[in-house]
Amino acid sequence: MAVRASADDRKLRAGVVGAGHMGQYHLLAYAEFWDIELAGVVDTDRERAAQVAAYYDTRALMDHRDLIGVVDFASVAVPTEQHFKVAADLLEAGVSVLVEKPIAPTVEEARELFAIARRSGAVLHVGHVERFNGAVQELRKIVERPILIESRRLGPFTPRVQKDSVVMDLMMDPRDHAAGRLRRSGLRRAGHPDPPPRGAGVHAQP
Repeated sequence: MAVRASADDRKLRAGVVGAGHMGQYHLLAYAEFWDIELAGVVDTDRERAAQVAAYYDTRALMDHRDLIGVVDFASVAVPTEQHFKVAADLLEAGVSVLVEKPIAPTVEEARELFAIARRSGAVLHVGHVERFNGAVQELRKIVERPILIESRRLGPFTPRVQKDSVVMDLMMDPRDHAAGRLRRSGLRRAGHPDPPPRGAGVHAQP
C-alpha cells in the first residue's frame, strides 16, 4: 500500500495539483480532516498558488513532480487533457492519486494509468463523488428494475469546460449512475449486443 502516514503524528500527507474551481473543493476537504496534513498545492499560476497556499498555511509549488517525496497522495484537478501526464508521473513515483473525472481524455490513457498504479503499488481512484450522494444511494433502494433512465443537466455552461466534449462535460455522472443501476438490476445498457430485458435504456440530455 503506497498510502502511508507520516511517522511523527500519523497524519496522511496530501497534495493538490490544480488550485482552480475543482481543486478548491479538494483543498477545503483536506483542510477539514484532522488526520490529514495539507503538504502542498501546485498550480502553474504562481500568484494563485501563493494565495491559496497562504490561505491554507501550506507550501506553494509550480510543478506537480515537486510533490514526490513530500506527500503520500495527491488530488489531480487540472484540465482533463493534463490528467494523464500529471497522474502518471505521480503514480510512477509511488504517490497515490485521486483524479477528477473524467479520468483521462481516452480509454487507452485511462487503462494505462491503472496499469501504472498496479505496477507501482499506488492507489488510483476517480472522483465520482455523486456515487455517495444521499439521494442517489436512496434511489438505488427504491428503484429495482428500471426501464428507462433519463437525466438532465440543470447547471449553466461554464467556460472552464469548453475544451471538453459534450459527453465529457455532461455525461460523466449520469453514465456512471446508469451503468451502476443497470448492473445491479441485471439489465444491460442500450447498445449492448444482447437485447436488455424489458426494453431498458439510458437517455441523457443537456
